[in-house]
Amino acid sequence: MHNHCACPLLLIFLSFTSDAAGVGYSLLEIDRSQAFIGYSEKSVDSKELCKDGNDLCESWAEEGECVRNPHFMTESCRASCKICKPSPDRTRLFVEDPTTLKLTLPNLGDVIIRLRPDISPKAVAAIVQLARDKGGPNGCRSCRIYRNEAKPETGFGPPYALVQGSLGPGLGKHSIEGRAPTHRGTVCLIAQTSEFFISVGEHPEWNGSFIVWGEVEDMKVIDTVTTLPYKDFKHPQYGTVMRMLLSEIRFDMEME
Repeated sequence: MHNHCACPLLLIFLSFTSDAAGVGYSLLEIDRSQAFIGYSEKSVDSKELCKDGNDLCESWAEEGECVRNPHFMTESCRASCKICKPSPDRTRLFVEDPTTLKLTLPNLGDVIIRLRPDISPKAVAAIVQLARDKGGPNGCRSCRIYRNEAKPETGFGPPYALVQGSLGPGLGKHSIEGRAPTHRGTVCLIAQTSEFFISVGEHPEWNGSFIVWGEVEDMKVIDTVTTLPYKDFKHPQYGTVMRMLLSEIRFDMEME
């Protein structure tokens, strides 16, 4: 893990979850090949709304599955394969000139994030809606930071140069939209989860592997988070040692 590509860490990102009661894990890796099992030749009513039948359709289309697996994709991913014209609701972006988002970490300060709808418009739209619904049933009532890893002296880690947390169930699940590099200050979602992380260092090995939705303007507060007391947690399956905050940080989120 020290001297080669940190690719195994990506699976650990996908598999790790945390809650207030303690640290746990669940395997969330998606085997894309299994999605093509069970295809049937049933007809599609032309009057149906033009929509995809799976959240991963856009990613599959970008990877060329519309050509490699036309039968399944024609049936399940009509919009992403451009077989029909998406309805206006599907293409509408619910972000009106977004600028910045503010995370307020009690006793630590504010983290200002410049949003990137140019890279991940749907994820940004969902995050903006989450921020605007402050106090509501779909708001950021479960937003928290639970993992703090400083930048390693050499190599990929450990520690793994990131601060990780959750935006809660109100966010929904999203797929990778645009491809973008992961620099210090880049804010990413882990696909198909509500978990996010802020990169504390440069991570070229992660480029294009996560949903990039923002950039932190000033890393002072995040750097402070990496210095807070933590406990080591050894992943029960992969043996990777991760740093978990002794006290999770609950935070509020609002548009600037």
